[in-house]
Formats: sequence, C-alpha cells, structure tokens
Amino acid sequence: MKKVANWVFHTLGASLIAWAVISIAFPQDAPNTFIGPPPPPPQEAIPHALPVNQKGTTILDTYQLTFQNNPDIQAAKLKMESINGKTMGYEAKLYPQLTVGGEYLPFTLRGGVTQVLYSRAILPIIHVSSLLNSAATINAELVTSETMAKARAAFALALYTQERQALFQERLALFKDRSSRMPALFEAGRITRYDINTLDRRISVAQLDAKENETEAQKALIQLYLLMGIDSHDPHYLQPVLGALPDQPETRPPLPQLIETALQNRFDLQALAKLKLAADQNIRIVGADAYPVAGAYATTSLELSPPGPFQSFENSLRTQLQRGNTNSSGEPIRSSSVQYGFDIRWKIFDGGDVLGKVRNARALVVQQDILKQQTEKAIPGQVTAAYDAVQDTANLIQKLAAQDLPQQNLRLSRAAFEAGRISQLEVLDAVDQNIDYRQNALKARYELELASIQLDRAIGNTVYFDTTSK
Repeated sequence: MKKVANWVFHTLGASLIAWAVISIAFPQDAPNTFIGPPPPPPQEAIPHALPVNQKGTTILDTYQLTFQNNPDIQAAKLKMESINGKTMGYEAKLYPQLTVGGEYLPFTLRGGVTQVLYSRAILPIIHVSSLLNSAATINAELVTSETMAKARAAFALALYTQERQALFQERLALFKDRSSRMPALFEAGRITRYDINTLDRRISVAQLDAKENETEAQKALIQLYLLMGIDSHDPHYLQPVLGALPDQPETRPPLPQLIETALQNRFDLQALAKLKLAADQNIRIVGADAYPVAGAYATTSLELSPPGPFQSFENSLRTQLQRGNTNSSGEPIRSSSVQYGFDIRWKIFDGGDVLGKVRNARALVVQQDILKQQTEKAIPGQVTAAYDAVQDTANLIQKLAAQDLPQQNLRLSRAAFEAGRISQLEVLDAVDQNIDYRQNALKARYELELASIQLDRAIGNTVYFDTTSK
C-alpha cells in the first residue's frame, strides 16, 4: 500500500507540474472578465426606479440604469457565464479524475485515480477554451454597446419630442393671445369675420398637433424607461428628460481613417475572428480521436467482514483496520487489492465517426470564414453611409443657423400689423413660419444625434459613463 500511495502521489505531482507548464506556455484570458462600461463615479446606490420626487432623467441616469437593469445586457452576461462554464467542462478532462465508491454486501470500498498523459487534443482544448471565453466576453461587450446606443437614441427622441411640445404650446399660446384681441379689432374694423374664422381653425389645428405630439412624447418616455429597466406603467416614474445631449465634435477624422478604426474596433468582427480560430482548433480536437491516447491509472479496493449483530458499521471498520488482516483467532477478516499502471487506447475502426466529425468541423471553419469576410466587406459601406449622413445633417444645421429670416419676419409682421400695413392672416403666417423653422432646427439636431450614434456603432466606438449631463 505504501508503494501505491507513493506512486499515486508522484503521478499527481507530475500532472500538476505539467499543467502549470502548459498554463504558462499558453495563457488564457480571464474566463469571467466582463469589461463593459467603466464603473460609475462613487455615489449612493442607484435604485431600480427613479425616486418619485426627482424632477427629471439625465443622460447619465440613462446610461447607469440601462447598464444595471436592461434585460438584454443581463442576458448577455448570463450567456457569457454559461459559455465559461462549458469551457471549464472541456478543460476538466485534462485534470486527474478521482473516484470513490463501495458496496454494502460484501462490505467493499473502492477508489481510483486516472490521468491523461498524452493526447493530441490537449493543446487544442486549451486554445479553444481561451478563444471561446474571449468570444463570449466580446459578444457581451457588443450587446452592451448596442443597448447603450439604443438608450442614447431613445433619450434623444424623448428630448426632441419634449422640446417640440414646448414649441407647439408656444404657437398655441400665441394664437390664443391673438384670439383674445379679436373682438376689439373686429369692432375697430381692423379684421373681418373671415380673419376670426381662420384663426379659430388654426387654433384647432395647433391643439391637435400638440395633442398628437404629447402622445408621441409619452411613447418616447415609455420606450426610454423600458430600456432602463424601469416600470413604465406607473405614471409617477415617467419623469421628463433633463439637460442636453453630448456636444458633437467640431472636426472628425477623415473617412479612410474611420474605416480603418472600424476594422480594428468592431466587436462583431473581433468575435468572429475568435470563433474562426476556435473552429480551426476544433478540427484538431475531433481528429484527435483517430490517434492513441496514453494515460496512467491506480485503483484499490478493500473488502471487510460484516459487523457483528450488536456492532455498528463504524465500530466494525475501526476495529478491523486496527487489528490488521487477521482477528484474534488468526482468521482473515479483510482483503485488499491494488492495481496500477499505464494504458494506451486507440480506435482502430469506428465506422467513419471521426471522419464525419472532421468534415463537419471543416465546414464550420468555412462558414465562420465567410461570415467574417462578409462583415469585413460590409464595414466600409456602413461607415461611409453613416459618415455621409452626419456630414449632410451638419451642413443642414449650418444652413438653418444662417437663416434667421422667420424670426425677423415675425417681428416685422407684428409691427406692420400694428401700423395697419398688413392683414391678420399675414401675422398668423409669420407665426407658423417661425415655429416651423425652429421645429426644423430641432429635428435637424435630433437627426444629427441619430447619425452620430450610427457612426459610433459603425466604427466600434462605445460611449458609456464618460458622457455627463448638462
């Protein structure tokens, strides 16, 4: 027994040393490392729902609560943990396998240890585990980045509809103010009945526009809060958004540089590259079954005499182990057997099982390579389209900023009406033109934000907690 114990001890020691050498030679990524957004600045714990007395939701609130509560991000984390668990199962085959067991009649205890010493699948398994863990982490990053972009777009929509609602309310207030002056102007002969009816119709249209936009603003808030993981059915939680969106950069890198950045930073391209390498290694893993596998083993069994009629099993076992192989009368009361050695297993014929697995693995490599090539080919077009959209929208904003005519026309028309040079209808037209001009400017800024989000997604940029509310 002492020799067997020494042999088992040295076998386990050699196995651990070999595993340490392999781990140093082929380092693996941390299996449970989820980079995600950088941690939020130190502050009080953020609740799952905003407090009722909070006056509004900022862009920082949106980022923080989305990362904490969004179900898509949580599912991506769980999927990453699941893949990490599977890779642990792959690597478990490389460690010593210890087993224990026994039988009641006769009283027999058994134990054994086995260790794979050589297999063509050992190094590929290590590589595949590392690659799959990396791909799972990158996929989780991709889901987080996409969800954060959706949250930023939802915040932009909520802010846009909220500001547009203020414009509609301003137009409605201007029309009602003009309506309150109608009786005096009619008595003075400054306006006609047609002018009064025209203003009433415009007030009705303005009220309808404001009501429709209010509904859109409510839907935008609900969509935003769903992404943040907050109960949108409680009206107390539907707080208006506060602050402004991040400022757009004054200058952007040239298009070729953005395309090069996208080819380096895109999460989906990185994940596909890892999966292709893993598929390459999988060919070696399934093909290793056609080669011999060498291992070492050691087993032992101990058969004991049954306990007496008034003796427990524990006391009987302790007594027999203390007395040795014989009792007081010299009769054998227990026997043991030990087996140890090396074994080699080699599948000589398997009916084409290994060949079929290898063909399937090679087909998966080709499939992963095609997906990677398709993604690489699509990236320049995606970046170019997003870049052009940003440039076009930015140019439109500059043109609108240079045109202050609607605001000037409104001031001039009011003065001209008071002087009796124009009609009431022309004043109402000036009010509509001014509101429409400002609404178009709001829409252009909103579309610029959407185009910028799309460009960030196309080039693989991630914006999390580094954007602060204003």
